[in-house]
Parts: sequence; structure tokens; C-alpha cells
Amino acid sequence: MTISIVCLYVSSTMLSQSTVYRIVLLNGGVSEYEQILAEYRGTEDNQVRKYAMFTLGASRDVALKTRTLDWALKSGEVKMQDLFYPVGAVTGSIDGAELGWKYFQDVRL
Repeated sequence: MTISIVCLYVSSTMLSQSTVYRIVLLNGGVSEYEQILAEYRGTEDNQVRKYAMFTLGASRDVALKTRTLDWALKSGEVKMQDLFYPVGAVTGSIDGAELGWKYFQDVRL
């Protein structure tokens, strides 16, 4: 199921788009991550970008969580005032908080 179809479903149910993105990423992998990242890159709508940033770190995959931190902090695509969305998405769980702490200890920005 593509992200567009999922979002169409969202508009007919009262679930928020960010909730659906999080569910998709929790149960998906690289393909779903890429689709949500493409949603971010493919729009100028700040609300859609916020949904994507807030959910990209929701994956259970440590490599994707680390990729989200790298993307948020090193790519230049995420505005400084929006950094807390992807970083918060990564660190929103116990495992993610530990990963984030280790990341910030090991990586020099």
C-alpha cells in the first residue's frame, strides 16, 4: 500500500496523517521510509513536512533511526527551528533515547 492510498484513507477516518505515517514506519522498512522522505521532499507545505519529520524516526530499525539523525543534522534539508521534530521522533522511546544519546556523544557536528 502506498503512502498516498494510506493518506486517502486518513481523510475518510479521523486519524491524523502523522499517526498513519508512524504506523506505516513501525510496520515497514526502507521502502516506507523512502516514501515518507519523498513526501517531505516533494512538497512546500509545511504541515506535510512536519508530519514527515515527526515520523521518520519512528522506525524500529536502528539504521533508519540513525539515518534520520544524520539527515536532520547533516543534510541541510531540515531547518534549525524544525530539528526537534526528527530528533524527537528518534528519541521518543527508551531504545531511541539511548541511541540518540550515543549518537550525540560519538558524532561531532
